Amino acid sequence: MLSPDKPQNSKSSPVTGQPDSENDSKFFSRKEGLFQKVNHAQFVELLYTAGFSKEEILDIELAYNFAKFGHYGQYRYGGERYFEHPKQVALALIKTRIELSEMGFENEAKEAVTRDEIIKALNHDIVEDTPFFAGRQISKEEARETIEWRLVHTYGPDVKDGILVLTKVEAGEDGLTKAEAKLASIEKIANAPVSDQLVKLADRLHNISTLKHTPEEQQLRVLDATVSDYLPIFMTLADAATVDELLKIQRGVPAHALAARLLTTRLVNELNWLKSEERCKKTETPLPPRHKVAEESESLTARSEFRKVIEQSGLSIIDKQLIYYAYDLAEHGYAYEENPQGEKPSFVPISLGTLRLIERLKPLDPERRDVQLIIGALLSGTLESSWIFGSNAVPQLNYREISERNIEKLFGREVCRLVISQTRDEAVRAGREGSVRNYAKSLREFGPRATVLAMNRTLSELLKAVNLPDDKKQQLIDYTEKYFLPVYRRFADATISYKEVAHGYLSDINNTLKILKAN
Repeated sequence: MLSPDKPQNSKSSPVTGQPDSENDSKFFSRKEGLFQKVNHAQFVELLYTAGFSKEEILDIELAYNFAKFGHYGQYRYGGERYFEHPKQVALALIKTRIELSEMGFENEAKEAVTRDEIIKALNHDIVEDTPFFAGRQISKEEARETIEWRLVHTYGPDVKDGILVLTKVEAGEDGLTKAEAKLASIEKIANAPVSDQLVKLADRLHNISTLKHTPEEQQLRVLDATVSDYLPIFMTLADAATVDELLKIQRGVPAHALAARLLTTRLVNELNWLKSEERCKKTETPLPPRHKVAEESESLTARSEFRKVIEQSGLSIIDKQLIYYAYDLAEHGYAYEENPQGEKPSFVPISLGTLRLIERLKPLDPERRDVQLIIGALLSGTLESSWIFGSNAVPQLNYREISERNIEKLFGREVCRLVISQTRDEAVRAGREGSVRNYAKSLREFGPRATVLAMNRTLSELLKAVNLPDDKKQQLIDYTEKYFLPVYRRFADATISYKEVAHGYLSDINNTLKILKAN
């Protein structure tokens, strides 16, 4: 077993060997905890400090949101939300890049810790612990294909490969025993590209720093694996034969090795501190490490029905993948966090409304770009009711701008335009007459598909109106008849591609209005 030596304490050394030394890193101070919590805005501020470009930050922002939503409802031992772990792993890399730059190794810092490493750090557990990229209610074989497709589609092949390398091999996978799966996981890291090993190093460092919250048996197991299995890999990554060599931050050392020396030194310090303080015996009452969000049967039924319809649609595999991805992202956004207005809406009506649209469009026509229309329907309330594609954490950009950018990145400009066309500002949602009138008129600017989506949404709202208070119900009826129906009638008369679809919606809207007024 390789036992870490106690590094020397030198005021001239860039890395301290003493946890409470005045030379300790400002980012990893033992006095305030090895890892300090930051909020979303502070995380983004550190990205700017580290010299990431605006486009890189927006890519990282998407990975941040996906990790946050993907791990929603999961907690670590000790009670903190699981998302804090991948966030802290990413922060360890960001802060390492900043520290190397401040020490005069700016080029090496940017080479060692790139956009890809931060994205991999944020999403390194998302495949292993969540259905976020796999989808739900599908076989293991389908899940594996779906995961790979979504990771490539979202981040590119290099990030996909890295996230899969960092994903633990499970017992039973390819017939492996538990011991064989553990060995396979270690071998994956040992043979991985240096960029992926660096992410694993940051991951192991944070796991060791929070070890006190886990049961004693698990602490000992993790410590033993770290020292015997992973520390030799990290020492090789750092291009260091001894612990003393970790302190040599100097020219001529490869970029990834410089970053690894900083992180491995801290790992050695943490292991020494745990040993000297006998922290393994000072456990706190643990909580179960994973809490799964209980899904409502209504959501399960809606998703099952949706998948059945899409599977029978005759669409290509790629089109199905895009639609299922949009469905899962929209559902996550609706189900797991309050929207910008402080509400917690349900995704089920969106799912049912999209099924009505698909029924109207049958047979689905690729030339008519029906797939974009279906995805637009699924994401139609995203900019009003979900934070999943963006936040207000990036300076000089609001969540709408970031969300639009990311929707376009994932699903294309046409889908993004459709989503924008269905997004109603607060004045429209509040029922202010002038705003409703202007919104109805604006539909023509977005083209025929936007009007089809608006008709679908109007019908959905009217079908739900039976549960509204009388004054709200009457307002919806009045505005539909006064502002939307004239637009829909003109569209139904003028359109060629969607004539049958438009007249069908028009008939259903009129019939529903009659029923509402009769009641």
